Amino acid sequence: MEIIKILLIETIRIIGATADSDYLLHLVNEAKRSGVTHDTIRAFACAGIPLLRIFSNVLRIEPSQAVSFVESGKFTYDDLICAISIFAQDIKREQQLRQLRYGTK
Repeated sequence: MEIIKILLIETIRIIGATADSDYLLHLVNEAKRSGVTHDTIRAFACAGIPLLRIFSNVLRIEPSQAVSFVESGKFTYDDLICAISIFAQDIKREQQLRQLRYGTK
């Protein structure tokens, strides 16, 4: 779980969000126990992490279908971790490209 905490803190820092990483980590722990909920999706979206968009892109489905997946409990803790990791990797990659191109962070 420590790696997820580090990913969340670093990602939130890079995107400049003011989200509470401890609260997001709490939601990740809740998802591990009881599944991904609308509250989980909403909290991450408010923090600037678009889980539904990531889910729909990975599965090549419409966002509305991704909502149906959440409602039916088909998105698991593992899916959540995967989506967070995908977003974190994309953000870090963009940061590194900016550094290479412009010499800035």
